[in-house]
Amino acid sequence: MPTTLRPLQIAYAQKELARLDHIRAVMAAHKDGASQTAIANDAGISQAEVSRILRRVEAVPAAIARSPREVILRHAAGQLDHASMLTELVSWNYSFAQDAQPENPLSVRTSGSWEQVTDALHRGLLSDDDFDYLLEHVRRSSADTTKGDLDDGNGRAVAHRARVDSSVTAWVLTS
Repeated sequence: MPTTLRPLQIAYAQKELARLDHIRAVMAAHKDGASQTAIANDAGISQAEVSRILRRVEAVPAAIARSPREVILRHAAGQLDHASMLTELVSWNYSFAQDAQPENPLSVRTSGSWEQVTDALHRGLLSDDDFDYLLEHVRRSSADTTKGDLDDGNGRAVAHRARVDSSVTAWVLTS
């Protein structure tokens, strides 16, 4: 665990994990056939809140899938040891931010799982050393497959778009 974690950072991690675990429990009860009213009674929330949770997760199932953010939060909350966190994060198949409409220079950007790592760095949930370790691994493992900006957390791009030939744009990792 980074030595700079403060009580509020730990509380934040615990709160976010409790929220995620709560949503997963609601979804599991629903999948097991429990009624929304029964789920609401067991969870201590209203039936309307159960309905909202079910609609949100059914619209975006990936919202409750394990993610780099969850791995880092579990480590910060003391639920996952440092070595296990790094092992899981190093083996992650990261996605990267991309232009939603590449031909439009004013287009919004979609986020990827790598942004969860940089967010954790900014929040102080991931140490600079851990970030550098992950960054080096991702640089080596995604030299040919990166499809978005790979950022070091301080706004410095470590990948940039380069024209390979007249029809192909590739992402080239910088050193």
